[in-house]
Amino acid sequence: MVNAVLCGLAAAALCVLPATVATPAHAAETLPLAQAIDSLPVSTESRDGYSRDKFRH
Repeated sequence: MVNAVLCGLAAAALCVLPATVATPAHAAETLPLAQAIDSLPVSTESRDGYSRDKFRH
């Protein structure tokens, strides 16, 4: 009986959950993939501080 009640409560919570979750603010703007990739910042490669001896493999 307790198991049936818990299953019912879980099902009810899953039904109500999508109505209560708001869209995140960062998802308000959508871009095509190519445009989104073009807007990523790109900098020159820097190997300062890298030493191959620091890695055993």
